[in-house]
Amino acid sequence: MMERYEKYKDSGVEWIGEIPEGWSSSRLKYQVTINDESLPETTDDDYQIKYVDISSVKSGEGIINYQEFLFVNSPSRARRIVRHGDVIVSTVRTYLKSIAKIEDPDENLIVSTGFAVIRPRRVNSSYLGYAFYSDHLIGEIISRSKGVSYPAINASEIGDISTPIPSNEYQTAIANYLDRKTAEIDELIAQKERLIELYEEEKTAIINQAVTKGVDPDVRLKDSDIDWLGEIPEKGDTATLKRVCKFVQGQQVSLEDQSFLPFKNSKRFVRIENYTQNSPDFRFADFGNSDVYEVDESEVVLVRYGASAGSAVRGIKGVIANNLFMVRPKNNELVNDYLFYFLKSMYRYFQLEMSGSAMPALTFAMIEYICIPIVPKKEQLLIVEFIEAQTKRLEAKIAKTKKIIELKKEYRTALISEVVTGKIKVTEGTTP
Repeated sequence: MMERYEKYKDSGVEWIGEIPEGWSSSRLKYQVTINDESLPETTDDDYQIKYVDISSVKSGEGIINYQEFLFVNSPSRARRIVRHGDVIVSTVRTYLKSIAKIEDPDENLIVSTGFAVIRPRRVNSSYLGYAFYSDHLIGEIISRSKGVSYPAINASEIGDISTPIPSNEYQTAIANYLDRKTAEIDELIAQKERLIELYEEEKTAIINQAVTKGVDPDVRLKDSDIDWLGEIPEKGDTATLKRVCKFVQGQQVSLEDQSFLPFKNSKRFVRIENYTQNSPDFRFADFGNSDVYEVDESEVVLVRYGASAGSAVRGIKGVIANNLFMVRPKNNELVNDYLFYFLKSMYRYFQLEMSGSAMPALTFAMIEYICIPIVPKKEQLLIVEFIEAQTKRLEAKIAKTKKIIELKKEYRTALISEVVTGKIKVTEGTTP
């Protein structure tokens, strides 16, 4: 059991509760400044920036990516300047907990005006960063946010939130302790994430083998006369996807015609991130009298653009966006599930076809003449059954590993929360 401080007192702030004697509680605005610097509109048009928007920051992980723009082409929200030691806190959709510590940033790193940039003045920057990662402070930001579908908070209101303030000595000790402890936890999480990668690689290998060679180890094979495909079952043949499949292009809809909430005559509008990031933020659009096709959960969709280009996905019902297209069998010659697994096995091939492109894009020309092994329908069903049994086994292992990761992350957050509010005693000599 972790040691507690000798004496406690009431902080006078409900969400903080008791704090160690010798600590104080203070509104953040007395310890920090907010939104100190912005890029002026007179910035050179050719100045290249690395832009971080809210989707580029992940809860518990910080900044995970950025986009590069010349200033003249950058979004109007790309204006906040950040420095080492700052903390960026999303002021919109606060439930996403898009918060990140800024450490040794590139000079041209610029964040969205949807963030409040918190700059320490009278408080240790590392301690401040951990304070903002605590459940208590995050919860207070969320509870003060206004709005239902798009909750937001003013940057000035963040400054009105009180937080525990230990002495400078304790701030340093707490930051050093949490640096060590979170590094240990992060290493364990990284090991588990690598294990998931290995399970995913095994799934891919199983799918690739099954859709090209079948599941009978004693089956006789023949040359397909296609270099990348190699040998296929003797009873099988090949056909171009154009011959056995129908392709349906997704719809082009402007942002102005979309809403996060359903409205009269609207249909669910499905975007890349709904598939690839399991995003719950579905949009809705009114397609009027136009003839649109709604995919169902079983139909196969291919991602056309971006980092996930070439991915075969399914599992969502709605009208797909124009950066996606649906692929469906034309007749009973091809089992839909077999088609799905074949297209999943093609991901690396598609990636090679798109390599070298600044913006990866899958075109109809790349896939129409791809040859798919066609074995008897009974064999296709056996292949699907085998793949699903094997992937179910691996998915169970992945789910178990993800649960361990989730528990480690919860422990990490709980530890930070307990330490920065003084519920756990920390000194410079404390060992993790």
